[in-house]
Amino acid sequence: MEYKVIAMVKDGVSVEFLEEGETYARVRLANGKEGWMLKRFLSDEPPLKDVVASLQREKEKLVQTKTEVAQELKEVSSALARTETRNVMQSRPKGISSRQTIRPCSRTPWMWCKPKMNCLKQTRKTSCSSRNSTQ
Repeated sequence: MEYKVIAMVKDGVSVEFLEEGETYARVRLANGKEGWMLKRFLSDEPPLKDVVASLQREKEKLVQTKTEVAQELKEVSSALARTETRNVMQSRPKGISSRQTIRPCSRTPWMWCKPKMNCLKQTRKTSCSSRNSTQ
């Protein structure tokens, strides 16, 4: 028996599955032509070019989202730093002017130190060790 080729089917073209043989399947093309083709060339999965295009679109969306989130993080971090600075300035112990540089005492975080001076507790004015006063 001799068979002739009636059409070439490109990758990704949908066909209607009509009948199944051992190694061949009978299919119908969109233009109505019917014929047999090897089953190994048929797949339920979408064509790779469609999958690649979909993944590229998804990647572009993710890159855009990443850029937006990074910008938002930068803005929030900046706002947090401003808030922390304002809170430090508002919680400054009496006797320290706003022009003086202050830093948290390294021994106890609820104490504040002026550079090269004794530490002051916020509730009681007592000195820290001399180690902290030189920092």
